[in-house]
Amino acid sequence: MSKQVFPTTPVMVHLAQPQKMDSIQNFFNAYRGNGGRWDITGLSSYAQGSNVAPVLGNMRTIQSNYGKPVMHVEYGGPRDKATQVRDGLRKFITGQKGFGGLGTFFWEPEGYSPFTGYASTAWDSSTRRPTAAMDGFLNV
Repeated sequence: MSKQVFPTTPVMVHLAQPQKMDSIQNFFNAYRGNGGRWDITGLSSYAQGSNVAPVLGNMRTIQSNYGKPVMHVEYGGPRDKATQVRDGLRKFITGQKGFGGLGTFFWEPEGYSPFTGYASTAWDSSTRRPTAAMDGFLNV
């Protein structure tokens, strides 16, 4: 509908877990088959360590198969593993450069107790400053 009203407005379809390729492809095949149109594929993944490379491979495949640029719209990780999260973030950012991905967003980096019980954050509640996880955006 938005394309009928505002034809130049970019439309993003956002799906979680690009590691589950069958589910992603089933959705996009059905969506496209029913006339669905989109401009950007948004994907959420909280993969860490050795799990990042396969997810990046799937992102590349999704972009290639559907001809839409991919954006990693949701990333994060355990507050108590800030350097691991930082390293994963860097891998996602640099890995997307290899296939023209549009970038990565950190999901709710400022969330901290007592305002939220959410543990996938990049905020130190004692110092009220970002953890090392946010350094993943530096020098990449």
